[in-house]
Amino acid sequence: KGEKLERPVIVTLGGSTTDGILFGHSWPEELAKVLKSQTLKGTVVNGGTGAYSTNQELLKLIRDGLEFEPDIVISYSGINDRGYYNELPHPMVSKYQKDFFNGFLNRSAGSKPFPIFPSTVQLLNSLFKSKNSENLSLTLGVESTSTVGHYYKKNVEIMHSASTSQGAKYYSFIQPFALYKSKHSAIVPRGYYPEKAIEESDALYEEIQKLPATHDYVFDISSVLEKEEDVYQIDGAHLKQKGDAVIAKVIFGYVENQVRQLQAGGTKP
Repeated sequence: KGEKLERPVIVTLGGSTTDGILFGHSWPEELAKVLKSQTLKGTVVNGGTGAYSTNQELLKLIRDGLEFEPDIVISYSGINDRGYYNELPHPMVSKYQKDFFNGFLNRSAGSKPFPIFPSTVQLLNSLFKSKNSENLSLTLGVESTSTVGHYYKKNVEIMHSASTSQGAKYYSFIQPFALYKSKHSAIVPRGYYPEKAIEESDALYEEIQKLPATHDYVFDISSVLEKEEDVYQIDGAHLKQKGDAVIAKVIFGYVENQVRQLQAGGTKP
């Protein structure tokens, strides 16, 4: 529980560009180093999870993040909201969830084991299979006609409301991407991303970059790496440790006053 952690407690949310598993380092880890270098106490809880968009961040915050009773909640996102991991018309259902359940339904009447989580699928089969197993189905919810940018906006608004209602200060950061108006675009090999993916990310960023004008907790830091060199991995989304350190320092600049206020015994928002 949060009361056992050194305060202030900072919960970070995002996809694989936050979780640090893929490359062994992360900007939340670098943020913890910045706190230490500033002789500031606190605990950084990294809630980033590979492939998460703001749709899953929202659920992650409600289910897990608030259990730490955070003082500050930080979302670092953008790229995964372009539509690949949260396709319309069901953006709240991740690609992996769709693949899993579609595979389960397709094999529910067959003999071959499902390759992902076979024991789980066997259990589901035993629970739901009947004489009419061919009628087994699932619903992904009501179909949406909104844009993925609209869902990004909705998700950060709800995360803001959920955070503040529980006494935490919420910050949302639009992350950099080397293929969006960046000098770093040349590091990404031609054809690495389908043209559709680039078009989707461009459309998303054009839409969500308007949010800081109307939402004082949303910050566009998509261009903060333009004065840096050698900060991106080859995919133009994940960062090298140097890039993570830059992002951590930038984010610290936004949250520093709140951290120091809490450090001095100030009240939560």
